[in-house]
Amino acid sequence: MKEMTFVPKSELNVREIFAQRAERLGYRIVESRAAFPDSLLEHEGDRIFAEAEFRTSNFLRHRHDLARCDLIIVWEHDLPSMPMPVLELKNEALHTTKRRGRPPGSTASTTNQSHQRRAFWARKTAAKASNDVDATGSTSGRAISSPEPD
Repeated sequence: MKEMTFVPKSELNVREIFAQRAERLGYRIVESRAAFPDSLLEHEGDRIFAEAEFRTSNFLRHRHDLARCDLIIVWEHDLPSMPMPVLELKNEALHTTKRRGRPPGSTASTTNQSHQRRAFWARKTAAKASNDVDATGSTSGRAISSPEPD
């Protein structure tokens, strides 16, 4: 990873940095918008909704609907866990957590979408599980590898 001279200070800066790194990290930005969620992305053939925040805690502070988002993109992951994957750009790590139950405030119609999204990330995590485990057996965060060359 290259040393950065520019350090982001806002959500907008996080979106700019993600736009610069998206392709290298294996994402394609399909749509960027002002309203929640900020982006529609394509990752390994799947479309996912992503919200950018400066810190993970801002996602909760803004009271975003967990059922309408698949990924949180942040500069700094400042919470011990989240019920969905968090892409931390500061160290290019994808933090995933196993969740139980349905997201707060979800309804029957959004619960099915939520299950589909969790299943999507479960498949992604399982496919890369051999790369996730370090010497202590921890899976709290893993570096994101660049896409394989053609």
